[in-house]
Amino acid sequence: MTFVANHDNQRQNTSNTVTHKDGMNVNNIAHVFTLAFPYGYPKVMSSYDWNDHDQGPPASAASNCNNGWLCEHRNRAIANMVGFRNATKNAFYLSNWWDNGSNQIAFGRGSLGFVVINGQNNNMSVTLQTGLAAGSYCDVVNGDFVNGTCTGPSITVAADGTATFTVATKSASAIHVQAKNGETVGNNCVYSSMKLRGTFNNWTATDMNCVTGTWVGSATFTGSNTGRLKFDAYGNWVNNWGNNNSDLIADASGNDILVTTPGTYTITFNDANLQYSITPANNASSSSAQTSSSSSSSSTSGNVSVTFTCQNGTTYAGQSVYVVGAGAALGNWTAASAIKLNPTSYPTWTGTIQLPANTAVEWKCLKREENNAAAGVVWESGSNNSLNTGSTTTTLGAF
Repeated sequence: MTFVANHDNQRQNTSNTVTHKDGMNVNNIAHVFTLAFPYGYPKVMSSYDWNDHDQGPPASAASNCNNGWLCEHRNRAIANMVGFRNATKNAFYLSNWWDNGSNQIAFGRGSLGFVVINGQNNNMSVTLQTGLAAGSYCDVVNGDFVNGTCTGPSITVAADGTATFTVATKSASAIHVQAKNGETVGNNCVYSSMKLRGTFNNWTATDMNCVTGTWVGSATFTGSNTGRLKFDAYGNWVNNWGNNNSDLIADASGNDILVTTPGTYTITFNDANLQYSITPANNASSSSAQTSSSSSSSSTSGNVSVTFTCQNGTTYAGQSVYVVGAGAALGNWTAASAIKLNPTSYPTWTGTIQLPANTAVEWKCLKREENNAAAGVVWESGSNNSLNTGSTTTTLGAF
């Protein structure tokens, strides 16, 4: 549990604790850091003013947030940073760190968000790499994002991911993918962003749009070679889907989704059930459409789709939760070949894997580092989990 202050240390250790008595701007930027930094479970205290260690709360009701009540949780800089933390939860790590060697810092949360904090007594203006896609973003510390528009200042991210931030003394600026001007986030999309990557864009990331719970994008395939594509949540290959497995980096081994006829296609992807469709646009040379499941098609002969869930999968930056078990589809009990799950409701991880039909299977949840299969390894304790694919399509494990 992380916090700036609680009701004890704001009174008993005031000289070493940031509180409203240091000025609300200082208190705000301390909360901005706590809510943006990928560590722990943050707690925001909403308090009242006091002059004596044992002074009780005001006699009036707190609902009005006056007459001594401070209601820090309603400050825009604090309230909107709760939204920032939720929007960046699937990139629970630091990226693009910057500091001036003193009290000005900035850091990103993958491709999902970026924050700049100025703790000095002078204004700052700096151009930094954010890691975000190009576009105009609402500065949620200084404005509210309402129905696709910002009530305050906006930050423009260039095509190369850089943006210029002008931040007043003892203030901050923050942007994230769920506050991008001109866009509204679909109510039912699991992930906050989705990219198309394939031969049509040399495996770079092309943004898709969430429309009523389904991601929609387009791609044009040319030439006589077979086109290939994948869906990638954040453009960093951490959460991506092909035709056979929920976590295989695009290659030529048959794990990609194939498009056999050149042309322009409308592509949809439901990141809840992993169903996708590829439909020719008006200028496509093919009149047929292809649909399937992005991670494991239930129509594949002799196989069934099984959804795995691992609970209590708390991890550190760079570590994720995997499924490992008997059989090649589950990595043959080898950590390096385990199948990565997705933190759809962290610390609960889920994923759908194609397994042979009518087969008894034993498996376990496993933690390991994404870039080093031998590091950070934690096995689910107890006996193996078991299922029979002839009678069940869901199975549960826990750390």
